[in-house]
Amino acid sequence: MSNRVLYICKEEGIHLDAEGLSTLSTISQGDLRRAITYLQSAARLFGSSISSKDLISVSGIVPAEVVEALLKACKSGNFDLANKEVNNFIAEGYPVSQMLTQLFEAIVEEKDISDEQKARISKKLGEADKCLVDGADEYLQLLAVVSNTIQALCNMPEGFA
Repeated sequence: MSNRVLYICKEEGIHLDAEGLSTLSTISQGDLRRAITYLQSAARLFGSSISSKDLISVSGIVPAEVVEALLKACKSGNFDLANKEVNNFIAEGYPVSQMLTQLFEAIVEEKDISDEQKARISKKLGEADKCLVDGADEYLQLLAVVSNTIQALCNMPEGFA
């Protein structure tokens, strides 16, 4: 895919740094049509010189540092800190469904979270995703996921609050 993307960039007069190419490959999941759409959108918004940050901005992907901050707040066991991260996330306008997807990926890859904890968290992520599809409030669903994640990571019984 990278050779085709580089050819398209050259033909269209778009400058894409090496980091942007790697990001484009990741966010488009190897789909050339999706990659072209992201490139076109970024070029319209940011001009012919496109950075990795520009591509992330047009893709709807939540920046990794935002996901990490939310997970770190959950690991702290401090609900007030986690609530603050949820409020910041909502204020930035990122899609909660995308956060749920990325949070799931981050949790699955965590080495210091047990399989039982991962299962509890994943179950709640799935329930929240279903609720979002049904039209539930994004803030409340993300807050419920965060609360459940804190409970799972602190080995509290389910429903403890």
